[in-house]
This record gives sequence, C-alpha cells and structure tokens, in this order.
Amino acid sequence: MRIYKDTYKNKDGETKKTKRWYIDFFDHLNHRHKLASFTDKKATRDLAGQIESLISCRASGGSLTPELQKWLTKVPDATKKKFVKWSLVDAQRVEGGKLLTAHLDDWKKSIIATGSTQKQAEQQHTRASRVFTESGFVFWKDIQASKLLVIIESLQKLQRTKNGAYKNTGKPTSPRTKHHHLGACKQFARWMMADRRASDNLIEHLSMTGKIETQEPRRALNIGEIEILFDYIVKSEPLSYIPGHERILLYRFAMETGLRADEIRTLTRTSFDFEAPTVKVESKHTKNGKVAIIPLKPSTAEAMKAHTGCKAPTAPVFKMPKSNLAKMLQKDIANARTHWIENAKDNPEEHRRRTESDFLKIKTSEGKLVFHSLRHTFGSFLESSGAAPKVAQELMRHSTVQLTLGLYTHLQADRVTEAVNALPDFGKQEVAKTGTDDGIVDAISKNYVKSSATYSDSKQSKHSNTLQNIAKQGDNVAQTKNAACDSKNDVFKSKTERRGFEPPEGIVSLRRFSKPLP
Repeated sequence: MRIYKDTYKNKDGETKKTKRWYIDFFDHLNHRHKLASFTDKKATRDLAGQIESLISCRASGGSLTPELQKWLTKVPDATKKKFVKWSLVDAQRVEGGKLLTAHLDDWKKSIIATGSTQKQAEQQHTRASRVFTESGFVFWKDIQASKLLVIIESLQKLQRTKNGAYKNTGKPTSPRTKHHHLGACKQFARWMMADRRASDNLIEHLSMTGKIETQEPRRALNIGEIEILFDYIVKSEPLSYIPGHERILLYRFAMETGLRADEIRTLTRTSFDFEAPTVKVESKHTKNGKVAIIPLKPSTAEAMKAHTGCKAPTAPVFKMPKSNLAKMLQKDIANARTHWIENAKDNPEEHRRRTESDFLKIKTSEGKLVFHSLRHTFGSFLESSGAAPKVAQELMRHSTVQLTLGLYTHLQADRVTEAVNALPDFGKQEVAKTGTDDGIVDAISKNYVKSSATYSDSKQSKHSNTLQNIAKQGDNVAQTKNAACDSKNDVFKSKTERRGFEPPEGIVSLRRFSKPLP
C-alpha cells in the first residue's frame, strides 16, 4: 500500500502536484485500486490503515470487527460505494450504516413510483417514522422486534395544534390504529429486503393481539331529511365562516357528484366545463389515481357557474374547514332536527312521534351521518333512479360493482314496504266452499273418475279466471298508486323549486325515499 501525491500539468504546461493524497493498494482479490483521499497526510494514513484492516477481514472470510463497523458509518457515501464496487464491503452493510430517516425517504418515493397517491405514501411514511422515532432507532441494525411492539402498544392519540404540529393527548390509540402502524413498519421492512438494503427481515413475524373494531357504517340521507335540512340552513347563521346558502350548495354538489371531501377541496373554477356540463378532478387528487370527469345536472351547473363567477381561476371553489368538516354537517343536521321537533310543540302526539323517530338523527341503526355520507346518498339516489349497476359503478369510480351495490347503495325502508305491498293480494281470491271433510273427500273422489280432458279444461278455465281477477286488481292498484304518485310529485316539485335541491334524473316519486313529511 502506497501513499502519494499525483502530478498534473497546468495551463502553462508546468508540472504540479495535487493537493490531495492518494492511496494505491491491492485488494483481497489482488486487484489494484487507486483512491483519492484527504489533503492531510495523517488522515490519509489513518484511512489507509482502516482499508488494510478491511482487506484482511475480507481475505480471511471473517466478519467485520465492531470498530470497523463503527468506522464505516462515518465514511462518505461516495467512498462506501467504491468499497461495494470493489467487493470490500457488502451492499447490505453499507445500507445498514445509512440513517433510517434516509431509508424512509427513499421508501416514500418508491411507494409513489409504484402508483400510490402522495397522500397514501405520506401516511405510511408518517406511521413508520413515528414508531421508529419513539423507539429511538437510528440505523436499521438498531431495530429490535420486541421493543418495536412495546412502543406500538403504548402509542397515544395525537391532536393537531393551531400551528399545524401534533401533540400526544395521553389517550391510547385504538387497536385499528396500532395495526396500521405495525403494517407500515412491516411494509418498510419488506421493501428494505426487496431493495437489497437488508439481509434479513427483523419484524415480519410480529402481530398485534388486540381485536380490531369494525368501522362504523355510514348511512344515507333521504329526500325528506334533505328538504328539512335545507329549509333550516337557508335561514341559519354562518358555520365555520360559511354562510347558509354556500353550505347548501356544497352539500348539494357533494350529493349530486359523489365526490369525496378531499377531491372537492382541489376544485377551482378551471375544473368546470359549463358547456358539457362536467367537473374534472385531476388524477393526482383522486383515490384511484385516475382522472375523474363527472357530469353535472344543468341546474347544478348553473348554480356553480354563478357561484364561481367572481372567483379567481386558481381559487378554491368552496370554503371548507381544514378539519372537522363532518362536525359542520352534523351540527347543521342536529340543529335542523331540533328545529323540526320544536315546530310540533303545540301538538303533543306529533311532538312525541318526532322525538322518538330516527328522522335527521346523526346516528341510527343504519349507521352514522358524516360528510362521506353524502357520497353514500349519491349512490343510493343512482340506484333509486333506475341507473344500471355498471353505470352507477362508473359514476362512483369503484373497482367492482359489488362495492357500489353492497356498501354505497342504501335501500330506504319505505321502498322495502312498498315492494311487499305491491305483491298480489292472494287473500281476496275466491276459494271453493267444500263444506265438511267428507265433502272434500267426495269432491276429490269425483275428480278422479272424471276424464282427463274434462279435468284439464276445467282447470285451465279456473286458472284463466284467476289471472283475469289478478290483472283487474293490479290495474286498480296501479291507477290508485299513479294518482298518489302524481299528487306527491306536485308537492315535491313545489318544494324543490323553493329549496333549490333536485333529486337525480329519473326519480319520479318522493315516496321512494322518505317517510311522509310533516
């Protein structure tokens, strides 16, 4: 091994020596290498001594000493890459000396590169970073499975402060949150293995013991609830600095497009094509990473055009709270229900009925009302309007039609009752009077001795008469229902024109969605 200064010629052709020292050596495979070192000769000699020790370890096939491992963590990345290239150090050893924070940053970039959204990547990165930071892990080799599990079990709920930072609330997190944090850590560990940054997975065997609670279902609003809600909001005071008419437009827009809250936040005036009319959400803002173009009802397009007319092209379309958007909707709903109940205070029986009903209740047996419930309402309206399942799936932007029909389509109770009431009324059909049991036996005996032709004609005649009776009754029922339908539609039209809310195209009957309004 030789330490020297190299020579070079300057612009004038003069021979000069380099400021830096160089190390000339043969490795364990007898390959010759030249490595640029420091300007200080003593520091260069120390580096040469460490390289000699490294070559000796590689030649003997032994593992690196703790001193060499510690020294490698301080070696510049460019020098370590040369050591890897010359087979003096394993790639895993080099990556093991890299800070976990640097690995986590590379992992987040990898998640985005594989097709996940920026939000999903940041969420996983934040979860894993939090666990490693609270565990005190700095390098990959510091990770201890048992300690990591203890830290996850002791995680506390975080609360966002006014300056945007988070602080512990002192309350334990839910089992679901703990599972999510462990899942992020395990996903990171698998990536370390796949990217050849680690030789073994230290935490793959870990699992949580707590029972994961099922997510509380969301319920949809019906037409009656929407009308009472909008009736109240239009006369109410601003909430979260948003006036009533703008809150109505926001809720209406969400129910008629099915857009998620985070998608609505990204909309600007340029997101709308009022000629089509449609609204567009860019791929970087959608959950599935695809561009979403949603058609708008003409009346809604007109309302949005008037609303965005005075806004800057890049300004958000709606003023939306940064957090607690659900609380704003829930407060509107709770106040509307209270107002609706108080309107019947002069009628004790009606007041009791309203108080005991689930009408405009935030939480019922069907689920809870949050802002995402407006998307569920959109899905339910699509089904009720007679939209084909495939069309509903396309508008909801779901991967499968089962998700659309199973989770986002809510049947209204009155529609179920209506379906049963529409069945033929078999109880009114005439039944032959046979008298006593002996009479029944005699009748059966006589039928057996009849010729098959006579019996067949008689049976066919009876069947034909029965069908005619059912058809007549069906016509009467249809006429009665159509008259009731027309009457309710007239009421519905007058109310919707006054309130500014219209159900999706194809919805022809108020009775399909709501209980009779007070």
